[in-house]
Amino acid sequence: MNIRISDNDRIESLRHRDYIITYADNTRTLELSRLLIAFRESLKTERTKKLYIGDTLAFLTHLKYGRISNPKTIGCIEDHDITEYISLCRESGESKFSTYRRIASIKAWFKYLKVKGVIVTNPATLENPKPPQMIESRIKKDHEVKDLINQTNIKPRDYFICKILYLTAVRVSEVQQLTWQDVHASTANADPYISFIGAKGSPNKVPLTDALYQELMEFRANKPDSYPVFESKKKLPDGQPRQLTVKGIQDVVKKCAKIINSDDFSPHWFRHCHATHALDNGVPLSSVSQFLRHSNMATTQVYTHPGISADSAKSLE
Repeated sequence: MNIRISDNDRIESLRHRDYIITYADNTRTLELSRLLIAFRESLKTERTKKLYIGDTLAFLTHLKYGRISNPKTIGCIEDHDITEYISLCRESGESKFSTYRRIASIKAWFKYLKVKGVIVTNPATLENPKPPQMIESRIKKDHEVKDLINQTNIKPRDYFICKILYLTAVRVSEVQQLTWQDVHASTANADPYISFIGAKGSPNKVPLTDALYQELMEFRANKPDSYPVFESKKKLPDGQPRQLTVKGIQDVVKKCAKIINSDDFSPHWFRHCHATHALDNGVPLSSVSQFLRHSNMATTQVYTHPGISADSAKSLE
């Protein structure tokens, strides 16, 4: 059985064969598709919405074709139904990381149903420990990252993509949107910085080191503020430079990693490496957490293996 359903547009298809969900108090009903859409809108980021809805749909599909014949009996789902489903996922060869996320998705779905009064008891009680060495086992050494960035035959654009991803620890979607007006010089009271709209839709500023800022200005030459920092080879219809896509940046990193015989590196692993190396170099946990814009310091603690400043980046130069 194929249990990997990730297309959240499947919600819309439910409208043609919708199921009516009865709330626990028996006073209200709601179509399953509308309930799923409301759940999706309660999630924070677009990536979380896509992944969690895909996982939830996969689970509901399993229930439909498994022991439970109709998803409207959602209030009758028990903890062993979830446990059996997760066991099936593991037996199918799914990675520990995917299973961890799948459990988190299902727990979020049932938590939402309970908050909204659809169910009385939350059946998603299973523990969800993170896979051991989820991050540590794939962290590159400090010299490996620098070898990747400083290889002699790397193009200037690709060099700065890798260096900014590492020294600023920004996400690929954040670095992709940068234009030259987003690169700011230092002031009497602040380091140079880049500004952008973060993954959660809020404006953000991340400090640059003076050395990186100077390098960027040399790379910029005389390009106008409106030009993208990282240009695609393809031009817009009017001849203006086109922004390099997220996929383009991912391909650049993959290509650079391949040159040094590393085939398991992606843009987001620069962020993981930054956090780990900064902590290893003695930067306080609170500083690294603030630099990475983590809302909870516990998130940053996964990198602790045996005012915002540029200290985190400076420690890595």
